[in-house]
Amino acid sequence: RPQCQVDFLPKDIGVTVGEFVWTSGLGEAIPVGLVVGRVIPVSENGDATLEIVEGAHSRVRVEPMAAFDKITFVAVFCPDQSAAAAH
Repeated sequence: RPQCQVDFLPKDIGVTVGEFVWTSGLGEAIPVGLVVGRVIPVSENGDATLEIVEGAHSRVRVEPMAAFDKITFVAVFCPDQSAAAAH
């Protein structure tokens, strides 16, 4: 299955395998609370969930909830850029 990653997280964030990843709603383009996927181990033989990047931040790997091989229709949401520029 495809994998995604969430990058630029604090190094000491507490994350466990199987935990859900949700949309935050920040930026207002995507609603809050949509399930994106579940946290998976960084390596195939362990329970480690965080990968420290250059000693500055961490990332987690996520298995998407969407079954990309089953998708037959995709809708693309394009916000009105002229309205956004006016704010």
